[in-house]
Amino acid sequence: MFISIIFRIFAKEDWGNTRFDNSFSFNKKPRKDIGLIALSMINYTKVSRSITVGYNPGMKYLASLVRNGVLTQERLCDRISAASSLAYNDVLSCIAALQAEIVEATMDGITVELDQLGRFTPYLLAKAMETAEEVDVTTIKRTRVNFKPNSRFLNRLKTTGYTYKEVIPKGYVDPNATPPVIP
Repeated sequence: MFISIIFRIFAKEDWGNTRFDNSFSFNKKPRKDIGLIALSMINYTKVSRSITVGYNPGMKYLASLVRNGVLTQERLCDRISAASSLAYNDVLSCIAALQAEIVEATMDGITVELDQLGRFTPYLLAKAMETAEEVDVTTIKRTRVNFKPNSRFLNRLKTTGYTYKEVIPKGYVDPNATPPVIP
């Protein structure tokens, strides 16, 4: 039941489906279940890159994602408990159990499919050998888990809006700035 509540929060039925590419826009409908206006906006900035392949190589400018931080498990539990009738500890217990089950299933070679998100599929990276007899556990380089979003999640990504955000690189020192006065 809890998982359905979590994913109902993120369900497509609660949102609009208009795409905006202008600098700022409200592209989502208000959420009726919790009475808040929820916005999904992806921030981007302009970056220059040296393109070395293709028809017209050279310095080019392109849009780049601006990451807005990390949503911690604690904050996620706060948000879910505020949007539902569940207490923080209930949400925390369910998320911990969900994480443990996903880890256990993928470690057993089972693909985990979450209806509103997608699939977590384990796979191996292995060294190619000439004959089948040469393949053993020593040819396995590492085990990975691949997340593949499903069509519901991808459709939600298509409906998000974009807003431009000027980003100053970390550690940037403006050469034209006046030095601070030390008292």
